[in-house]
Amino acid sequence: MSKKLDSANDGSAEDFGLLTQTAEGTRPSKAVGSKEKSLKEKKTKRPRKIIEPPPKKIEAFLSQIESEKDTLTLEDVERYKPPKIPHTRSQEYEKEYNDVFGTLTRSFSMPKLREIFNLYNMPQLPTSHQKKIPYAEQILEKWGWTPLAVVQRNILDQTKVSECQFPLGPGEAFLLMGKDGAELLNLAKRYDVHLSFTGYPISLRVKGLQGSVKRLEGYLKSFKKDIEVETISLPLQQSIPSETFKSISRLSGAYLAPEDDKVFRSF
Repeated sequence: MSKKLDSANDGSAEDFGLLTQTAEGTRPSKAVGSKEKSLKEKKTKRPRKIIEPPPKKIEAFLSQIESEKDTLTLEDVERYKPPKIPHTRSQEYEKEYNDVFGTLTRSFSMPKLREIFNLYNMPQLPTSHQKKIPYAEQILEKWGWTPLAVVQRNILDQTKVSECQFPLGPGEAFLLMGKDGAELLNLAKRYDVHLSFTGYPISLRVKGLQGSVKRLEGYLKSFKKDIEVETISLPLQQSIPSETFKSISRLSGAYLAPEDDKVFRSF
């Protein structure tokens, strides 16, 4: 006769969920108490401690990064240089010039523009130049671009008709005219201008394209510098007629003119 358990007083392990049925038989289950459960819930991860480097090392590292970031090389600058330059007489020239000019002034500060001058071994502008415009213009000129002001002036020189008068002395006019006016005619053909002399005081009137007139003006300045003047004393007790001086001048190609008891020769 089997022995009965008093379930009312003691209770069975199975009634309290302390037994687990398995294929091998009955085994007790692990019971989790309320105290152990609350401890697990309260357990949190401990934050990782970060060891900071000394302040001096941080500053040195940041300075190195900053210096490497701000270092400008010629290769960096040349990236802004267009591979081709349009002809100065083309319609695209002014637009592309302004585009490159604007890119330079927007991309580089004043210190960087001065640094670009150093990279190209260009002489620095005076400290009074505190605007980007002259720096950008000279960098473009270094790249082979002609300044817009020069382009526009050249266009006027080749299209606008100009007329000027240049004062001359009698000897200068005589030498400039040449024998029978041959030299004056050659000048007119060489510079493609119209030449004529005005009355007293003598001046040379020039009419032609603005560029041609400018070139002739440069020739006249050089011409005047090259004239040599000599003073000659004649051992004569009587004066020489002015017509005689004119004849000698035409034959010799040198301008002769009396003054008191001396003769001036220009050639």
